[in-house]
Amino acid sequence: MSGARHGLATAGLLAAAATLAVVLRREDPDRALAVRLIGPVESVPGFDPPAFRSGRRAVLFFERPGVQGRIRGAVVLDGDAISDVLLLENVEGHDGRALRSPEFAGAFRGRAARPPVVVDSVTGASISSRAVIDAVNDRLRRWAEARAR
Repeated sequence: MSGARHGLATAGLLAAAATLAVVLRREDPDRALAVRLIGPVESVPGFDPPAFRSGRRAVLFFERPGVQGRIRGAVVLDGDAISDVLLLENVEGHDGRALRSPEFAGAFRGRAARPPVVVDSVTGASISSRAVIDAVNDRLRRWAEARAR
């Protein structure tokens, strides 16, 4: 193949790849979850992991190392209150379910969306529980700072 033909073939392949990437682009799973939870969202700049808002509602994602692996979750806010804390990924405890009790996540609901939020740790998973509590409080602090700007 001549140099010109090779260049055209390469350009064609790059164009096809770019088009395919746009067509097959997968939606950001964090954004998709935020949309399911609070409706159409906009990204909040300066948050990593991300944060999204829609009017008075917001979803603040968090990640923390746990005792046995990564703990990943989200704080869902409705105005000045926590409406939910979701644990999206964790393998804490001997059976991987130590933080999955409805009582633990439920302890955050209805609390003021300002730190410090204090809830009881899960028996047998106090270090992991503390990681989640600290992550929630860190996200709330960061949220307050972002809103004050």
